[in-house]
Amino acid sequence: MENPAKRVQFSAALAVNRAPSLTCPADTTIPEGSPLSLSVQVHDPDGDAVQLSAMDLPAVAALDTLTGILTWHPGFNAAGLYRVTFVATDRLGASTSRSCLIRVTDVRRPLQVLSYTPADTLVVLELDTPCNFDVVAIDPDGDSLRYQWAFNGMPVGSQQSLKVTANPAFPARSRVTVRIYTLRSSETLSWTLDIHTGVEAEVSEPEAFVLGQNFPNPFNPQTQIEFHLPAPGRVRIRISNTAGQTVRTLADANFTSGRHVLVWDARDENGLPLPTGLYYYAMESGDFRVVRKLLYVK
Repeated sequence: MENPAKRVQFSAALAVNRAPSLTCPADTTIPEGSPLSLSVQVHDPDGDAVQLSAMDLPAVAALDTLTGILTWHPGFNAAGLYRVTFVATDRLGASTSRSCLIRVTDVRRPLQVLSYTPADTLVVLELDTPCNFDVVAIDPDGDSLRYQWAFNGMPVGSQQSLKVTANPAFPARSRVTVRIYTLRSSETLSWTLDIHTGVEAEVSEPEAFVLGQNFPNPFNPQTQIEFHLPAPGRVRIRISNTAGQTVRTLADANFTSGRHVLVWDARDENGLPLPTGLYYYAMESGDFRVVRKLLYVK
């Protein structure tokens, strides 16, 4: 007689999906204007494909989800704290998140002199003739600009401009300087004044090309370079480093005959300050060429 009840045995294995692992960069501090590159590492213990994403990325920051590289170049108004959260998700939706802190520190940029008047730093003044001196400058970070004018070393003004009227009491060779400054940076400009205080002998034109030694030398923050032309012509004056690379072209234009003075502020073509050290300045005009040394110190 058959048994109507039969016993069936079976076994089952439950597959457990494990979440991906994620290695987040350590907290990082960088100054404004500096590039940043961070690497995020992901791994799935089950061998599944992993999708990487990020939350709260700073503006213009980018995450390459294939390589796990975060790149960012914070601008000069980006100082602050940024917490970025990275998320790794597998195909079944299991996920892991980690966060890191990016601290961007404030960088105060130096003020910039955009223009100044007179453009020629050698000024010839007749008696009772006024001359207006003016400076246009900006501070990239919005700091307030202040001005300190001096005539032969004596303070004479604190505005953006200064008027000087020659009188017989003035020395025949005088000097006007202005210091433009903020709480964090400063620039100084100067002009040499040749004042005609009476009847003077006629000054003859130079008979030869001359490139004078810069003054002062060594210098900081700026120096004057004087040159003479026996006739009108094109002049090019360039500053180069000890490797022979041109760092600044001070002049490449036509000039009248006579004496001229240029000013170099130890900055390159982009207005960025150059390191201290030895430099060369060369003058070219037609077949004339001469090179001299100058020394920038701090």
